[in-house]
Amino acid sequence: MKSLAENVFRLQFNELIKLLMQLAPSKDAHLMAVSVISLVCDFLEMQPMRRFLPGYKTEHEDVNVISSHISDLLLNGFKQ
Repeated sequence: MKSLAENVFRLQFNELIKLLMQLAPSKDAHLMAVSVISLVCDFLEMQPMRRFLPGYKTEHEDVNVISSHISDLLLNGFKQ
């Protein structure tokens, strides 16, 4: 795991931390970065099951729809 963290993910993780520090300087950037990655990964891990859950739409498989949704959720929360 250490090798993956240091040799594969470090650069992207550092870039994400820089972005999050700009967006929310008073928040813990490390925790926020892990939360962002977890949200994306968990969303993708649920893909095989999502289509069987109520409210599913085929557009939910589109990467642009998914990225827009996650970005909106992260930036705006559950506000309307």
